[in-house]
Amino acid sequence: MSLAPPADAPVSSVPTPCINVCKIDEPSGFCLGCARSKDEIGAWQNAGADYKRAVWAMLPPRRAGLRLTAYRLPWSPDEIAGMIERTLRRRWGRWTLGIEGASASFEIGPQEDADIVSGAGAVTAITARGALRLVRHEKVIALAYGNAADACGPEAIALVMPRGRLDLRRGDVVQSVGPDTASVCESHRRAGLYDLGVAGNSAARLCLRSADAGFVEAMNAGLGMPWRQALDGAAEALTNAATHVVVETGLGRVEAFTSAMPDAARLATRREMPDGRALDAIFAPCAIFYPASRKPAAALLDGHF
Repeated sequence: MSLAPPADAPVSSVPTPCINVCKIDEPSGFCLGCARSKDEIGAWQNAGADYKRAVWAMLPPRRAGLRLTAYRLPWSPDEIAGMIERTLRRRWGRWTLGIEGASASFEIGPQEDADIVSGAGAVTAITARGALRLVRHEKVIALAYGNAADACGPEAIALVMPRGRLDLRRGDVVQSVGPDTASVCESHRRAGLYDLGVAGNSAARLCLRSADAGFVEAMNAGLGMPWRQALDGAAEALTNAATHVVVETGLGRVEAFTSAMPDAARLATRREMPDGRALDAIFAPCAIFYPASRKPAAALLDGHF
């Protein structure tokens, strides 16, 4: 079944289900990316909100029939920000930023003290083990991943944005960023921050941070070097210093108050998405949420988890 939109339907801001995987499954007639029909795709741009919502409502059984393991959620940037805040306040699940071999995670334990702030521009959370900041962005979209994700709930939700919208300084050698004035925690804003240059032109950058004088001296000696050479030279300083891992993406940063070196073998894969998950090259992965248990995606919006 497909709908015919009224000829005079006003254009709406209901998001498109398109994830840039535009291939029609001939037996069903539905797109293998969004599960819409050709007619629905053609009518979408000029259709009104009621028509678009009706199409969205028909997609779950189609996705199940097509056995799609990734699809877009019909969430606005404000709804995504609300979801982020709820998962943090409910201490439900884990947020991970970064690429294969160069990532860091943030989660809040059941009895762990946490300072969570939701403002107009970002959601932040700080614990004794780390900190997270995810900004509100008008171009962010949410993708659900997992087998039977509609029926059982997603295994993961990736927040992505168009790659052309990235505003992230990256390199391929060790560079000094200077004092970490962007730190989520004010107490760390004078510490030295160093981009290891492990991510190249990917959607993230991996940094190390410390206020230790020996660390700063050792990292300065490795400026302009490939990360493995620089870290080999700074091995003693890294052992003795309190070193934090900082991962930045187009949507914010995670700060882990423990040191963990990049994984060269995993970095060599150049994968931006973990576990073989697919993402069209037009999108940059910025944060991935792993729920504590599988629940329907709608539960993350209404708080029933």
